[in-house]
Amino acid sequence: MPFRIGPLELVIILLIVIAIFGAGKLASVGGSVGKAVKDFRTAVKDPERPAPQPDSTVPPVEPPPAPKDDTPSGPVA
Repeated sequence: MPFRIGPLELVIILLIVIAIFGAGKLASVGGSVGKAVKDFRTAVKDPERPAPQPDSTVPPVEPPPAPKDDTPSGPVA
């Protein structure tokens, strides 16, 4: 390996990551990175298989209703 990272360096990197993301977000960041690595490995092994669609729990956004025209359409008296 070109990188020689010892235990002390790993602890320092871990402390920096915890300082940046916080302990609560660290699990979700790790899960996201793991899922990305898994998807990448799957795509490299089988390039003809379609890419997985992202899990979307957010409903699609509907456009706002058109504004009503409150001006009278007839002649003004």
